Amino acid sequence: MGEIPAFDTLSQLGFKDLQELAAERWGIPPRPTCKTKTRKDFCFISPELQEVLVDVSVLDDVWPDHSILQGKFQRFRECIPRLIWKTPCEFPWPAQWYVDPNLWTQMDSHPDEKYRVFWKAVEDAAQQELPFPVPKRSCGRANTVSTSPAKVGAHPHVRVGRKGDFQPQFHGSSLRHAHWVRQVRRLQAFVRSCSADGSHSQYAASVWAAIVRAKGFTGGFVQWWSRCPHRVHGAPLQIPWVPPSGVIATRIFETLALQVRSLESQLISTSRQYARLRRARIPRLIFQDLRPMQSSGVDYLIRPIQSSIVSVDAADQSIVVEPPHGWSPDRIVCQGLPLSLIHVEPDCIWLEDSSALQPGDVISQVQCSGTQTELETMFVDEWKARWERHKDVPDSRWATILDFARQALPRLEFSWPAISPDVLSQLIASKKSSSACGLDGVSIADLKRPATKCH
Repeated sequence: MGEIPAFDTLSQLGFKDLQELAAERWGIPPRPTCKTKTRKDFCFISPELQEVLVDVSVLDDVWPDHSILQGKFQRFRECIPRLIWKTPCEFPWPAQWYVDPNLWTQMDSHPDEKYRVFWKAVEDAAQQELPFPVPKRSCGRANTVSTSPAKVGAHPHVRVGRKGDFQPQFHGSSLRHAHWVRQVRRLQAFVRSCSADGSHSQYAASVWAAIVRAKGFTGGFVQWWSRCPHRVHGAPLQIPWVPPSGVIATRIFETLALQVRSLESQLISTSRQYARLRRARIPRLIFQDLRPMQSSGVDYLIRPIQSSIVSVDAADQSIVVEPPHGWSPDRIVCQGLPLSLIHVEPDCIWLEDSSALQPGDVISQVQCSGTQTELETMFVDEWKARWERHKDVPDSRWATILDFARQALPRLEFSWPAISPDVLSQLIASKKSSSACGLDGVSIADLKRPATKCH
């Protein structure tokens, strides 16, 4: 670590080695991984996986020379938090409300604090005029100053079933499927408890209460069951509020299990149907499917170079060229034919036979650069030729240039007129209400309301 540039790239992206994380969190010092003497094996994990890391171990008895780094992670019970910039949602501004017009001038603090207090007063005054409470997510303008972790969306987590439990056949991401599988397992557990202890035990009552209050069903499980189109023979028309007998619970379990299998078939075929539908609407996607894989970037750079023959020396079979180049001794062409090379210098080339050449002829060569170092060097050289042309200009020369600019170039004066409330109102009114919101969370729609309705 520290010798390969890839490690720096991983660190900049937030990746960390398992042993480094173990040292930071639990004080476990890093151990040698190569013949128990040096540390040459690393395992970098992303910031998302770092959130669920619970243990790190080094296994020395798997391979003879190198150890194995092993990380243990907890299951994804919920979405991993992401760093976001929080902005408030749309505020239900009232028709009229009052804000003290001298509020800004009365505060004697930093402009950032004054701006935050000002918007807090605007939101509080607007809430007092509304007949309903404003949700917290709609408030907080000018409060965000940095990113904060947030969990977006819900992660459909289904536990691994025990032997004999209902096992799902769909392993994609579907929150409804996860809720339905949990409900089937609750019913299965209730049926088992009825066969063992009857339907009047305390455990059966608690499980049935969870079944009735289950999530993931439109209108609740009781209402969803009344609209269920297909039931097995003997299933009830309505879900009872009290724990039923084992026979009735078995019919409910079998019905819901069939519905889950039907849902899984729909989910499995949906992705294929969606792909077919997209290609039916957008035929060009078919050509993208058949297109061969493209390269990720520049594999090598081709640079043609040319020079003219200044003189030909028949005595030592050499030619002098202008301008000089860093010729490669691979292949140099003149008049479409390759030259038989003996030795190559930037301005002179020795050949096996130079009788067919004469002054004025043009020789050329195509040079290919393929390594990353060569490509980076050529990019830097080209960049310097374009943007560092004035790097070597002496300071005395710059003094002459600046003196000329002061004497000859015209002078313009810039003045910033003060913005009055009327001018500010006109500027705000000229903007679209659908314009993007600023980092402070204040949108054009918010500015239009206070600018026209506040007294």
